[in-house]
Amino acid sequence: MGEEISEDDLLIHDEKQAEPCLAYLLSRMRYPDSPEPRGVFRCVERPTYDDLIVVQMHEAVRTSGEGTLETLCDAGETWIVR
Repeated sequence: MGEEISEDDLLIHDEKQAEPCLAYLLSRMRYPDSPEPRGVFRCVERPTYDDLIVVQMHEAVRTSGEGTLETLCDAGETWIVR
């Protein structure tokens, strides 16, 4: 790395880090003011929205039971359309 720069002077970025601030700052760096970073800035594994909805539906059935359309219609918050 040369005489002026040591390994301690380098910034090592972890793309799997939960906190996104450093990845955002790196994405804003532009040449010629600073070195332009290349590579993966963020790679965080999280459940998808669809997966979370399925878990929520299973939890609702587990705690409240299967339910029926008749029970839903008789729940009190209904109206008659004429």
